[in-house]
Amino acid sequence: MRPALRQVWFGFAAGLLLLGVAADAQIRPNSRASKELRLSTSQVTIFVSPADFDLATGEAVINVPHAIRGDGWADNPWVIRVHSNGSFSSGWSGPSGKPCGDLSIRASDNFYFRPLAPVDRPVKWGGDTHGRIEFYFDLKLTARMTDNVGEHNLTLYFDLQR
Repeated sequence: MRPALRQVWFGFAAGLLLLGVAADAQIRPNSRASKELRLSTSQVTIFVSPADFDLATGEAVINVPHAIRGDGWADNPWVIRVHSNGSFSSGWSGPSGKPCGDLSIRASDNFYFRPLAPVDRPVKWGGDTHGRIEFYFDLKLTARMTDNVGEHNLTLYFDLQR
């Protein structure tokens, strides 16, 4: 096979493999990291493909365990709160208008997911730790057949309160 034809063939095969990749959150560096609270990311991108949908319910529920890792310092009882923009930024077909409440978050050691909102909501809390705290957050996106497929982007804003 000619080298040029081989490159085209491998490019096509790689594209097919990328379409079959499972949903995941892409971790991007947090540019607003502080000494009190450091997070692996505040920008979340979850990819939704047509194959993720359950035809019986018309929904795709995508769980991303340990999507966000964080640590910080607390000397007193503390609460980590989170809020987000009102809606997701875009999918393949343009602006999605998908409400932020379709993405839920929980501390990995908690059982219940809490939907995100444009106002602060507590997601993790603790007592007097006298030092470093470490935590993980899981994400769950619920998409409907009427939503755009592709990337769904959302910025999360975390705050450590003592």
